[in-house]
Amino acid sequence: RYADGRLLVGGGFTNLGSSLRYSGIVRLNADGTLDTTFLGGSASATRHVDDTVFALAVRESDGAIAIGGTFTNVAGQTQRGVALLDSNGVFQSAFRPVLTNTGVFSFNILALAFQPDGKLLIGGAFSAVNGRAQINIARLNTDGTTDTNFTATLAVNSSHVVALLVQPDGRVCLAGSFSTV
Repeated sequence: RYADGRLLVGGGFTNLGSSLRYSGIVRLNADGTLDTTFLGGSASATRHVDDTVFALAVRESDGAIAIGGTFTNVAGQTQRGVALLDSNGVFQSAFRPVLTNTGVFSFNILALAFQPDGKLLIGGAFSAVNGRAQINIARLNTDGTTDTNFTATLAVNSSHVVALLVQPDGRVCLAGSFSTV
């Protein structure tokens, strides 16, 4: 929710209202009407998100929006599980992390959190980010590359990270179904 009452909505929906087609993410005005200035998720192939958006995070410094989920395509381009939109919903093609999963579950991002320095924490079910082994939790630099200074990982047989929180002192809290961090 924004300070002015607008609200970002993510999910697995494909329609909003009776005549407009939207997918994955929309922004609503404080009165509940569609914010038509927000371009993310619209039917246009240059804005469309092709599957479910489970997680949203807004970067305070510039209003950029991170989206996470089970999608494989954003704005007509292959982008799996995590993407960055500008404050108006336009896909930021320079931010291109590559998620992979060697386990039985498909990759998915269920939790996102920006840190004050603009770095993005991602949590969910995946085994590697940008070719580097990262089990279900990782931190991305502002350009989408993997922050190699972040060494947290979960046990290989653990389930998903479903929530992330950055505390005021910089510590990271996570929740989910796992036994070892």
